[in-house]
Amino acid sequence: MQDHQAAYRTPFLSPQHALVADTVMDDVWVLVISDDHGPTAFLPLQRTGDRGRPLLDACNDGDGMVQRSGASLDVSGALRLVGLASFTFGHTPVVADGLCRFHEARALSSIVDLPFGFEDYAQQLRDRGSSVLSEAARKARRLAREEGDLRFDIDVEEGGAAAILVRMKAEQLPPVERERFLAAPVGEFITAAGRLPASEDYESILSVLWAGDTPVAVHWGLRRGPLLVSVVPAYSTALARCSPGLLLHIELLRQVEKLGVTRLELGLGANPVKKRLRTGTQALAAGTVEANPFRLVARRARNAGRALGRVGDGRQAPS
Repeated sequence: MQDHQAAYRTPFLSPQHALVADTVMDDVWVLVISDDHGPTAFLPLQRTGDRGRPLLDACNDGDGMVQRSGASLDVSGALRLVGLASFTFGHTPVVADGLCRFHEARALSSIVDLPFGFEDYAQQLRDRGSSVLSEAARKARRLAREEGDLRFDIDVEEGGAAAILVRMKAEQLPPVERERFLAAPVGEFITAAGRLPASEDYESILSVLWAGDTPVAVHWGLRRGPLLVSVVPAYSTALARCSPGLLLHIELLRQVEKLGVTRLELGLGANPVKKRLRTGTQALAAGTVEANPFRLVARRARNAGRALGRVGDGRQAPS
């Protein structure tokens, strides 16, 4: 079902993602909607009381459901049958599925397509007058002079890198978002996902940029086939003057071909680096499925003008 529809090919909706989540959290559900011919949709979620939300929602860039093409769904009715009052989503594809009538807001997620490799992409940037690569080269030289030779490992064994990532990310975030991020079992999830055997359907990719023997930026992504989704990027705030986060992203783009990746999803947010690196955008939607239709009307009136986002979006550029 997921393989046959491009909108649902995000690793966040892969069965393996729900299985990993279930090993580190005790509130993971998968709602299966069926008709006389078998399953028509799968909705992975975390359940707190009678409320549902996406798995690991503090850093989920691809929530929602996987639906059989052409199926007619009553998602509100399905929630009622399992005792859920609502399901809130924030990064679901804008397609004509069972969630589309519940969309309340839409925003653009940045993507980088590299069908012909990094050099072709770099030429595209130069052709549109971008100076981001030359600026990054200058900052890389400065960082190497001050901290030691640079080295980039695109796919490392966990070995403490997850803890470094969580610490770096927490340092970047304002207090409220930091508390939400640290409350999620991000490090445990990365470790559990890293234990899975690599496959084309789901793979956890942990990357590190080093200056000398010091990690200066870390990136966690999830891969499904030729798609890599940027989940949590982080950098040393003490070295922000050298933009280690930007340098990591460029090295990641330079080397993703080794993983068979031709698209990197950078996610939502007004981050200026995302805008400078992207080759295009895709629309994502947020909203809430209410089991009670009258509550849906009230919610839409209350949330008019709501903005999309996730922890850290638009507040800290990957310097």
